[in-house]
Amino acid sequence: MQTHIETIYSLRSNIDCIRRGIGYIIYRPWLTTKVMGPWAVLIACLYVVYRWMLAKANINALPTGVYDMNDIVMVAVVYPLLCFVTQLFTARLFILFRRTEAMLERKALEEEINQGKDVTLPELETPTKKDKIKEIVSVTASTLPYTLWLYILECPFLGISELLYGLIMSQPTMTRQCMVGTAFLAGLCLLAFILTTLVYPMYNRAITVRNKQKASERETFKKGIKIGFRHKGKTFMVMTLSAIIAVILCIVPVLPLVISENAVSNSFISMLIHNDDSAIPASGMWLMFAVDTISLTAAIIISIIPYSCLLYLYGTVNVHEREKDGVVV
Repeated sequence: MQTHIETIYSLRSNIDCIRRGIGYIIYRPWLTTKVMGPWAVLIACLYVVYRWMLAKANINALPTGVYDMNDIVMVAVVYPLLCFVTQLFTARLFILFRRTEAMLERKALEEEINQGKDVTLPELETPTKKDKIKEIVSVTASTLPYTLWLYILECPFLGISELLYGLIMSQPTMTRQCMVGTAFLAGLCLLAFILTTLVYPMYNRAITVRNKQKASERETFKKGIKIGFRHKGKTFMVMTLSAIIAVILCIVPVLPLVISENAVSNSFISMLIHNDDSAIPASGMWLMFAVDTISLTAAIIISIIPYSCLLYLYGTVNVHEREKDGVVV
């Protein structure tokens, strides 16, 4: 039975990288869900709790403008935990990529042996629990420097998004608001374009860390940045198009989350601001929590698409650079 999943180490166009990246999820939905599903559920649960706590904290602060210390402590505990689990999710995803690629490479060697070619098949090792823990810790540590800035930007205590929104809305006219908003959007796109240089070194580190067979493919950070800079246009295009596809596919799954979050916020506002005794019953809260978790889990699984598309782009860039250096692939 054909898996429709090919090795990442092949020269491909940008569109083919996107097509293969989407196919990575489509043609193995059970494997992807089985491996990444539990992590996605955990992230979804923490995110729903975090958003509800943040909404409650913001609404409690509306009358006086001062945040309650209990709300601050709860958010300060849940947000770092959410970031930690998200980072573990990213590491587990890269481990899935590594093992899938290792399986494909082993299968290719077995076919060569069946054809009578003189090749050596590496000994198949079964990792112990200790090995698995070491692997996920290594990949987590290797990818953290590249993702840490995202957690910092999203930190609720910095209020960066609220600051930018307030700056835009403080403009005296609608024209000025549009101009400032457009300028911020252009700056965000420029920042994303610059940060695409980090994609190649991150993938190279995540794919080759603690892997003796691929140690020769491991680039230094300086060389990885240079390679990423040379291919920043391709990386930006693949990242942008795959992200747009993922966002479109996530619109329907996240609708219940948006609706329930508005319902929770309106309930808090009614109780605290308008002295309305009516509130969402406990059964309703649990039902919304379950629906939100399921919908967000589906969205998180879909959000793997940009990672898998960039995986095939990484393989393409890796082959291109090795052929350019005269290395036999």
